[in-house]
Amino acid sequence: MIDPRDYAAFWGLCGGLFYGAIGLITAYSAKVGNPVARRKAWLEMMIAPVFGPICAEAVTVAVLAVMPGLGMPAVALTTGFLAVPCGPVLFNRLKEAVLKRLGANDQ
Repeated sequence: MIDPRDYAAFWGLCGGLFYGAIGLITAYSAKVGNPVARRKAWLEMMIAPVFGPICAEAVTVAVLAVMPGLGMPAVALTTGFLAVPCGPVLFNRLKEAVLKRLGANDQ
């Protein structure tokens, strides 16, 4: 049987959902909760299942190649946690890098 704990995407998903849950708790707290914070928190919670696993799969292997003493679940969980707030920026930079590599931005 396949164990999802063997894959970095699972831990990235867990990290992303953990980040989203922290945002929801903060957004619904009595002192800082407002409608804008709640919308942002729900948006991050919807983005987490997408950006967390993708970034964890992409980054974990590279980090473990540089620092082999680290555990894969810890690296993937941290990457998924950090990918949610930085996800859209990361994809824009990747898109720009690919377009530059293909010569689409040459002027």
